Amino acid sequence: MNDSSQKIGDFLLKGWTMLGDNCPQGCNVPLMRSRDKKALVCLGCDTDFLAEAASKPAPLTTKQGEGVSVSSSDLTMVVDSKIAWIASEIARTSSIAELSSLVDLASKLIALKNSLYSVSERSAYSTCQIRKDIS
Repeated sequence: MNDSSQKIGDFLLKGWTMLGDNCPQGCNVPLMRSRDKKALVCLGCDTDFLAEAASKPAPLTTKQGEGVSVSSSDLTMVVDSKIAWIASEIARTSSIAELSSLVDLASKLIALKNSLYSVSERSAYSTCQIRKDIS
């Protein structure tokens, strides 16, 4: 039995829930949610997505027109953890109103994630073009 499988078994015995979603960081390991729903972890890379999102500093507020530099990979990681949390809440809920709200929020986050990928791809393309022009 591999290390992740052993950890998953141990966590299940402690009352954790194995979710149907895998780690958004590509570990191909199912996410685990604590009984009190205060932790959402990948046992493959030992990441607690809820704790990680909570430990990030609050977004900076600026005067209108001022920009804030934020890494798209940081934003993507936060969006991925939020999508994973929403997926677990969708599985848990039996309320149609709550389900509708969660699905709407998930759709918006997925659109945001897609736009982050588009920005990242354009940036990578521009970098390649600049390097090509220099050489």
